[in-house]
Amino acid sequence: MKRFFGLLFVFFMFAQSVGVSEEPKKEPVKSETAQKSGEAVVSKSAPWFAAWDMNDKVINSKNIFSPKTRRVVLVFFATYCKPCIAGLKIIAENREKFEAANIRIVLVNYMEEKAVVQEFLQKHNLESFSVLWDKFGKVSEKFGVLNTGENGVVGSLPKTVVIEKDGKVARIIGKEGEDYVDLIVK
Repeated sequence: MKRFFGLLFVFFMFAQSVGVSEEPKKEPVKSETAQKSGEAVVSKSAPWFAAWDMNDKVINSKNIFSPKTRRVVLVFFATYCKPCIAGLKIIAENREKFEAANIRIVLVNYMEEKAVVQEFLQKHNLESFSVLWDKFGKVSEKFGVLNTGENGVVGSLPKTVVIEKDGKVARIIGKEGEDYVDLIVK
């Protein structure tokens, strides 16, 4: 019996020295990206869109930029979408970084009742962001939220579309990864 425990001890010490007990290193999770989604194509002009904000003001692809805005980021979400909530948390945590880079974040809700959206924004401390209420899903459709996109990545929520000041699509992002903020800022 002593011999068995002695061998077990030696095996355990050997296993520890060669790293068998260590957890495998995880590769960083990258964001899913695509070149095309709906009518949006990277390096091409973004599709024209219009929707109401939460104050019933019409926002469209032309008046969405202020003189100081370097880029606009459309973040499509639904209140029931768990990956969307995780992505919105990242957006909220990096609000100051986006503001410092003159990036306007515009949250685009996908076809939910206005009261539900307002309650969600309050609950998740997102009220200070611009929010488009895509009541009929037309904006979401133009940006491929309803369509199966290239690589099957972008045909659903969550989706983020980065638009440069010249109106061209810089990036289309599906599920957010560890590089999400860098993809928006850079």
